[in-house]
Amino acid sequence: MSGRDWVTSPELEISPNDQSNQSQWYSDPLALKTNEIVSRIKEAVERKPRNSVIPFDWSSLLESMCVSFFSPPNIRRLVDLFWSGWYPHWPVIHKPSFDPSVTPVTLLASMMLIGACTSSDISDHNNAKIWGNSVEEMVFSDEYFCGDITLSAQPPYTTRRRLQALQAAHAICLYQYFEGDDVSKRRVRTYRYGAEVVMARELGFSSAKHNNLDALTRSTFSWRSYIEKEEMIRTLLYIFILDSGFAISNNQPPRIVVRELDMELVCPELCFQATSEEECFRHIKAWTSNRLWRKNITVSSAVESFQQIPMGIDAQDFFSQSGILNLSVIAAALHSITFHIRLSLGGCHDLEPLRTMLTNWKAVWNNRALPRNTPPFGLTSPDGVTGAIEHGPDDWRRDGYMKHAPEIWLLSKKLLWCIEASNKRPIMQTGSSAFEVISPNGSLLGDVASELPAQEKFDDTRMSQLTHLLTSLETIQI
Repeated sequence: MSGRDWVTSPELEISPNDQSNQSQWYSDPLALKTNEIVSRIKEAVERKPRNSVIPFDWSSLLESMCVSFFSPPNIRRLVDLFWSGWYPHWPVIHKPSFDPSVTPVTLLASMMLIGACTSSDISDHNNAKIWGNSVEEMVFSDEYFCGDITLSAQPPYTTRRRLQALQAAHAICLYQYFEGDDVSKRRVRTYRYGAEVVMARELGFSSAKHNNLDALTRSTFSWRSYIEKEEMIRTLLYIFILDSGFAISNNQPPRIVVRELDMELVCPELCFQATSEEECFRHIKAWTSNRLWRKNITVSSAVESFQQIPMGIDAQDFFSQSGILNLSVIAAALHSITFHIRLSLGGCHDLEPLRTMLTNWKAVWNNRALPRNTPPFGLTSPDGVTGAIEHGPDDWRRDGYMKHAPEIWLLSKKLLWCIEASNKRPIMQTGSSAFEVISPNGSLLGDVASELPAQEKFDDTRMSQLTHLLTSLETIQI
């Protein structure tokens, strides 16, 4: 059902109770945010170009619905749903210091839409569908996202606002990719995400680094500076992860190359989740004083270190303890490398470094459970909260989908076998009319013609190639 259909649906009419409730929150501190969101959406609707994605015109009914959905009570409720339902899968915003009253409305509205789609109330989903395209237009027309601003000539506030504008863009892209129709999904992959990558490069991957965390003292430590830098690192990491996700799900060639990932690995979750400056500083000092700690490790250098033969025990332990988010990013990078090799012409690549990196990654992931690697870097939470928690007030701390990183590794392994098959390097079954390939561990991979089609579809909304790969993996024992 389109946005226009949702607007005309009888179940979305504004009731007298909804209108009377509005008078009760006019003095609410978040009423200014409601007014700003409504004003910005109204502006986006009234000034929409002919090719706009907004499917309706502004009206008094629409304004009442907009005020009702983005009301202060809904801001609190839907943002809470965002923290509990989606944040573990996208932990880039610092929750302990988050204040909706000072958050840009583009980011706040995007978080609300994501929160609505995790709600058990179907009306939240229906209302979010009305405003998805309008919020998208609002986000990508924000002056801090698309404005011609030279970062080096601007105060730190501008860099901070541009980062929040980038976070808003990523959030609305996530919402549209998972909740939008096929047109919205393709628009996000084809146009909106490309704008994200451009802005990420403007902010600079190499600028997403902490400076001398090991040299900090209590008097020189700035919690705010740490939060802003860590948010930048995480935001840029997840932009790359989404790039890898498009390659995996939609067979879309990656737009970011691994070599440009010059941002640092993320800090341990206990440092980023700390609820006070004192707690954060204590965790940072414990982490940086650990014998395994390494200074200024970037994503690109981390990926490169997985080529070591053999990979030293200390290196394995460092990466095993670095957290599932860092390991997920490295897994995504290995998939990106595999994808680029698969699409290149010639077919005469030296695949040994890639085999080594995949082998080392699996060993590092499996080593996470060893006694010497728990708890990571010796960090323990004073309240006993861990990433395994699923319900309760601290459920935002739980592990997200990154805990399934081995599935990315498995897809990369499968693609590597397909590349080897196309190079005619694996052992071939004798006496067979089909080109059946044996993987390095003896598992039958099947007909190469079906594994690597001569004319495959790129930017595939139907995810047909991913479905084919997953089906073929059902008979393989790794």
